[in-house]
Amino acid sequence: MRNTLKKSKRGLTLIELLVIVTIIGVLAAMIPCVPGRTRETARRVCCVNNLKQIGLAIAQYYEDNQKMPPNAGPISYTNLAPYLGNAMQPFHCRCDLSKRSATNFTQFASNPSLYSSYWYCPSSTWQNDTNMTVMWDRGICTPGKWPANSPHKGEGGNVLWNDGHVDWNRTFPTNLTSAGVVQFQ
Repeated sequence: MRNTLKKSKRGLTLIELLVIVTIIGVLAAMIPCVPGRTRETARRVCCVNNLKQIGLAIAQYYEDNQKMPPNAGPISYTNLAPYLGNAMQPFHCRCDLSKRSATNFTQFASNPSLYSSYWYCPSSTWQNDTNMTVMWDRGICTPGKWPANSPHKGEGGNVLWNDGHVDWNRTFPTNLTSAGVVQFQ
């Protein structure tokens, strides 16, 4: 009986202890990587949400104004204000460190290049040509490639398509025409 009790109180061997310490070390090394990726993914989702809100505002404007989309330029943002509940947040991507968040549409319309994280290409064929881009993360460089100074550091970008959907693209859409593009930088 006594031999049984002594064996059950036996501690960990050196090898078992080293294995446990190694496993804990590997897990601890992985922890700093996860929040960074999670944070960037959350910012991308916020950016998708911003573009969807803007897309809905453009669609409502289009329906209310004899099937005409907002024109390019500062006045278009002021025209979208009632459809966005006068919220400025949809025009600023949290990943875009080079742009500031405006506090009102008057301030925004006075100089959108300071505040807009997105580029806009008005389309008179709203929701007719689904392969046409309407708005995207700023930073056109070469079709097929996002520039390193884009909000998501050249890793890709979000695009609002003419049918109203938004998706993440690792490469810049190559079917984009530069005619009518409003480039706010």
